Amino acid sequence: MRIVFLGRYNTTENISGPEYVARNVFYQIKKRNRDTSFVQYFFDGTKYSLFQKLFGSEIIKDSSDSIYRKGIIPLFIFLLREKPEVIHIITFERFAFVAFIYRLFCKVKIFYNVHGIVYYENNVLRNGLKVFFILKDKIFEHILFRYSDLQLFLSKRSIKLAENYFNIRHEKVAIVPNGLEEVYIEPKINSIEESEKPLQIVFVASLKRPEKGIEFILKALQSIPFSFVAYIIGDHKVNDEIVNQGTLHYMPIMEHRALMEFFSDKHIFISASHYEPFSISVLEAMYQGLVPIMTSETGLSEYIEDGIHGYVCNYGDTKSLVDILTLLHSDRSMLERASTAAKEFALQMTWEKIVERYYLPLYKKLSSEKLL
Repeated sequence: MRIVFLGRYNTTENISGPEYVARNVFYQIKKRNRDTSFVQYFFDGTKYSLFQKLFGSEIIKDSSDSIYRKGIIPLFIFLLREKPEVIHIITFERFAFVAFIYRLFCKVKIFYNVHGIVYYENNVLRNGLKVFFILKDKIFEHILFRYSDLQLFLSKRSIKLAENYFNIRHEKVAIVPNGLEEVYIEPKINSIEESEKPLQIVFVASLKRPEKGIEFILKALQSIPFSFVAYIIGDHKVNDEIVNQGTLHYMPIMEHRALMEFFSDKHIFISASHYEPFSISVLEAMYQGLVPIMTSETGLSEYIEDGIHGYVCNYGDTKSLVDILTLLHSDRSMLERASTAAKEFALQMTWEKIVERYYLPLYKKLSSEKLL
């Protein structure tokens, strides 16, 4: 089966969630189906000229990896030559409209990974975007939902949000979770059973992303009635603070492996977002044995069993969040059981297992030809 991925491929450590998904899904599919390639665009307007955006073509990685950067015209020619059975739009990028033009001439199935609802994000979460760019995004997002053959959503909540703005046909929808990369980290001595030791709480936030719930978490920390140590990771000040009975440390953004090492001796990870289509960070924390506390607005909350693999509360419900933290602080055996269950859950969510369980069956539905 010939498969062409269209999106943004990034080889660095500090990448966005959609780029992380794109790299891992492509890598896993490529291992199983050698006739798979990835094409991205000349995105950076300060680096690439209009001529390159229209006519440019280059190899990003060697031919065995089949990762290319192409302008609009070379991409169309590439598709005509390769004749893919599936074009997988793995990140939201407007250059992928070429896939729909190509389909006017050749038979092909088009998949689209819905990492978030772009129209909602542009109008509600982002300030200062030019109307021209908002309009272009809205038009292309409409095309994706109207004409792609399968849309891979991360949660039921994300589907409901999309239905507020677009006509979503449920026969063209699948719910597919994100996965994680397995990284071995030498375990550290953890004080999880020692009730007199303060809980170690982690939260990832950005002052540029108010939907991540930094105000909610700071309010909750003020109400915690026991000793704790909290860490907020993000692009903010780095001064430590005393918060009620605890200490709050502001930490810089870390590369992937450094973050996993940082997680390895902590107890609890909180996702306090009011908009979070999935949250790979929570899954990575669970992999390191942290007990997750998630808002119901966090997409991953739909996959766990509340009270077993972690805990769920509503965004802004400070009392519920503090009650859960107090329970875990006072009952360290419960905290340990939840930590073990979280780790076991995460081990079933590696990219290899996610691709085998979800992606390959969806590809195979389109063709009787088996992947290699």
